[in-house]
Amino acid sequence: MGPGTIIQMGYKEFSAKRRMLLPLLLLVIGVSVIEGILFDLIGIDASVGSSILLLILTIHIYRKLLGLEIKGAPYFPYFGNYLLASLMCLLLALPLFLVPGILAVSAFGFGFSFVANVMVLAFAAIIVIPLLVLSPYFFTRLYYCLPGVAIGRKPYGFREGWRDSAGVAIPLTFAFLIVALVFVLIAGISFAILYFVMDAVTAATGPAGAIVSMVANNLLAGTVFNFSSIFLTVMQGAVYREHTYRVSSEAVEVF
Repeated sequence: MGPGTIIQMGYKEFSAKRRMLLPLLLLVIGVSVIEGILFDLIGIDASVGSSILLLILTIHIYRKLLGLEIKGAPYFPYFGNYLLASLMCLLLALPLFLVPGILAVSAFGFGFSFVANVMVLAFAAIIVIPLLVLSPYFFTRLYYCLPGVAIGRKPYGFREGWRDSAGVAIPLTFAFLIVALVFVLIAGISFAILYFVMDAVTAATGPAGAIVSMVANNLLAGTVFNFSSIFLTVMQGAVYREHTYRVSSEAVEVF
């Protein structure tokens, strides 16, 4: 099962379930747009609402993909595992930001020689580059437990998810990176086009154009981010179902 196969699997699953997914996608996009407009107008950051909603939708998607009803979903264990996985990923990513800054300040801030500065930067690269390469792999394996938690497998957590991702973690990581890159390119091109269009509209219509531009930017941002999140959720759920899931697994609590 290579990255191409995984992406194709996710696309086919997304297409097959589009009638179920479209209302969920529209709902979370709508909430995201409202939050973005509130932030632009009055500076209130209410993004936690769309984040919680998106988490709820992901557990529903996993359960549907794996043949279970939404009723009885283990929300608290799922949220707990997600938060712990996010915290662990944050801790893994900290050196990517801290080490270069600390070493750069130590080198250039204290007036080291050119050779010493080069050695410091090389040392930073030796630490950061492996972390940069390996971090997506670790993230994939940490988050792999979420479909299992969503369907209430027991005992199930990070250790079991790490074990079950053996053999599929590397291609799944590459699939995640490829899809993420595609969505980043789509977002970049879309925002560039929107910028020029809205700039012309604002120049022609004044304040009304500025409001339209604000709504359009938030709509585009909400659409790209939430569409990509739900697509990646469907892709991971399809991989988990084909690679790991067993209908006979006992459903028990995680926490």
